[in-house]
Amino acid sequence: MKILLLLVYVFGMTVGQILFKQVSDSASSGQNIFFHLLRELKFYIAISLYGVLTFYWVWLLDRIPLSSAYPFVALSIALVALIGMIFWGEAVEGLKVLGILLILAGVICIGLSKGTL
Repeated sequence: MKILLLLVYVFGMTVGQILFKQVSDSASSGQNIFFHLLRELKFYIAISLYGVLTFYWVWLLDRIPLSSAYPFVALSIALVALIGMIFWGEAVEGLKVLGILLILAGVICIGLSKGTL
């Protein structure tokens, strides 16, 4: 059950980063990014999501040890990198893929550790 609670956080962080990327892609070259952000609904959704996730994270840490919970945050990093490669055609380099696989392996090891979750 605790893993599911952590995955909700991971999913939320991933969605927030995707929204930020979409907002940055919608900005014109040379446009003042600050004023562009003020007009983008997705930017406000992402910030609101991060605000809610901050409270959710504190609630999670009341139930899960930091040393067990925090490595799961790396899953959002791996997911965002994979989504960037798939949907935005970002470079798929051997070392990048290896790094993502190592993140996934590390989180699996922590999740399977005795007494972790």
